[in-house]
Amino acid sequence: MLRSDFIEGTMVVFANGIKLRAEILAPVDEKGPHPGRYKAGFKIRHHSHGGATKDRAEAFVYNDTPEAVFVEFARWGDEPYHTLANAAFQRFS
Repeated sequence: MLRSDFIEGTMVVFANGIKLRAEILAPVDEKGPHPGRYKAGFKIRHHSHGGATKDRAEAFVYNDTPEAVFVEFARWGDEPYHTLANAAFQRFS
């Protein structure tokens, strides 16, 4: 049951919600060399062979743009945004 299509579909629905909130919360540096690239860089990956024992469905929301690490965790002395963490742990309504 943990690998069924409806469980994987539910994971994708929640991942899409997190992705949407992350896109809304994502900062845009209008003066930077690539404004909006981080905001447009959120993606979802899902499959039915997840978990430590590969026996359950899972979905990931990620951002693989070059700025992602610096926006999420910041440089030394800067304030991190934690965009994905905030999007993932906000309450669903």
